[in-house]
Amino acid sequence: MVELAAYIRIPADSRADEDGHDHAQRFGTIALALGALTTALLLRLAITTWWQVWGPTPPPPPYPVPVELGPVTLVVPSNMIRSPAGTNTRASSLELVVHWPTLEGYSEGRAGAFLSSDERAPLLFISIRPADGRFGPNERYDHVYRRLLADFPRIGPGGLVAQTFRTGFGYDGETLYVSPVPAQPLVARCAADKMATETCLVEYRSAHGLDVAYRFRRSLLSRWRSLDRSVRALIDGFVAAGTTP
Repeated sequence: MVELAAYIRIPADSRADEDGHDHAQRFGTIALALGALTTALLLRLAITTWWQVWGPTPPPPPYPVPVELGPVTLVVPSNMIRSPAGTNTRASSLELVVHWPTLEGYSEGRAGAFLSSDERAPLLFISIRPADGRFGPNERYDHVYRRLLADFPRIGPGGLVAQTFRTGFGYDGETLYVSPVPAQPLVARCAADKMATETCLVEYRSAHGLDVAYRFRRSLLSRWRSLDRSVRALIDGFVAAGTTP
């Protein structure tokens, strides 16, 4: 299973050399690395089915599972955890799958969505790991993405500001969607229209020191406000449950 890769820090001294070549080369290498890593997350959703999540045997009734991610403890329903390895009390990362819009894990009533290989299945795939103090997802737009955008902004689904990337930096054919609402920041990278499965990836660093990435079908992008609020509230609830005496 592919995990979220460690984030890459841009050197503090980013002054260009006299001809600008070395700086451009360093930035290009960083952008390519980030593009390859997060594209892997977008592509992974295309091959995920129920059988790869829990196997052919349905899980038992859900029960609370405490999971330690670094210094943070979360309590998560067992039927949201994507693999048996994720039920350990300590983990380097946590992979979840939940139904949208109910934000529930697998149940007999929702089995159709979890069993389906249809790209329109209403599922959210969430990856959580401790923040490592390096370059965080919240800063990536200012330091990386905005320097690679190719065209003028246009209005996208749900009022998001949409721009495509320049070619050659690992984001070819992808579209970046940015929230126009300062009070609700969001940056979503969405796979190209011609890909087998059209997915979007949103990343953020929580106030609890967790790096969260969630993936969803591009058709849900117009609901980004409720989607983002719901995912953040869900993760905060897991953390709150883990700190309750």
